[in-house]
Amino acid sequence: MYFIYVKGKQVPVSKEIYQEYWRITNREKYLRRLERKHHVRPFSDYDEIQLADFMVDTQMNIEKIIETKQLVQLLYEALLTLSAEEFQIVNDLFFKDKTLSEVSKSINVSISTIARRRDRILKYLKKLLQ
Repeated sequence: MYFIYVKGKQVPVSKEIYQEYWRITNREKYLRRLERKHHVRPFSDYDEIQLADFMVDTQMNIEKIIETKQLVQLLYEALLTLSAEEFQIVNDLFFKDKTLSEVSKSINVSISTIARRRDRILKYLKKLLQ
C-alpha cells in the first residue's frame, strides 16, 4: 500500500499515482536546484505587481489572465531546461527580435543551421508544454 500526504492527511494511493507524485516532486526540486546553481530568480519573485493595478476595464477576464500566467510559468520552466546555446538562440530570436542572419553571425554558423536549431528547439518546447 502506498501513501501520500495531502494537507497533512495520509491518503492511500495506487503505485502509479505514488510514482507520478514523486516524479513531479523530484522534478520541482531539480528545477529549484538549477535556479540556485545559475543564480536565476524564480518567476514568483516578479509577482510584486498587483493584479488590481491593471483592472481598469471591468470586462477583464480574470480566468484568462490566470491561465496566461500559468502558461508563462510553464514556458519559463521549459526554458530552464535548454542548453546555454539553445537559450541564446531563443533569447536572440524571440526576445531581442534579432534576425536569423544576425544570430548566425554572432554564433558563427550558417543561417540554415540556425533555422534548423530554432525549429528543433521550438518542437522540443512545444512537446514540454503539452
